[in-house]
Amino acid sequence: MFVLPATLLQAQPSDSTIFRAGQWGAEFSFGGSFAGLGVQRFSTPTRAWVASVRGRLQDWGGDTDSLNFGLFGVSLSHEQFEDAGLSLGHRWYRPLTADVLQHLTVGALASATRSTRFRRAAPDDALRSIVGGVYAEVGAMWMVTRRLSLGATWTAQATLGRFTEEKVPFAGSESRGTFTRFAAGDMRVQSSLFF
Repeated sequence: MFVLPATLLQAQPSDSTIFRAGQWGAEFSFGGSFAGLGVQRFSTPTRAWVASVRGRLQDWGGDTDSLNFGLFGVSLSHEQFEDAGLSLGHRWYRPLTADVLQHLTVGALASATRSTRFRRAAPDDALRSIVGGVYAEVGAMWMVTRRLSLGATWTAQATLGRFTEEKVPFAGSESRGTFTRFAAGDMRVQSSLFF
């Protein structure tokens, strides 16, 4: 009979996780002005379908004229950016230690954005776009308990979109077009609850 030492057996990485097929999870993510809410449904202990909705709202002042208004300047423009999106993907989990898991997610996404620039001395600009594409996300999470995790993710995406730009208040002053975009480096902090 051949018996491996206990220390060697403990050093072997395990392919299993604490999850089970049919289990659900809720996911909350934050990153700058970004917030998202998602749901997971495990098909095996190491694979899950992930659906999420996300939103972003940014508001900032633009150019300033410091020549005529002193050191602090006065804002001559104001910009507002709104973004809402949906994604559906498949996630693979891999344990690194007993409490830390690595994950990879690939899937499809769709979003709608609106960017408005309000200016004092010129017409306002309104840019709207609808985007669809694919994304990949890598991350790691620490299982604080069997039902709660904390972690972070890094995302890359390739998208194709259609935009409409409008000068307000000039009616009919509108341009349309399509664009492709590749974006990488979106970092988010995540927390998940598992049921």
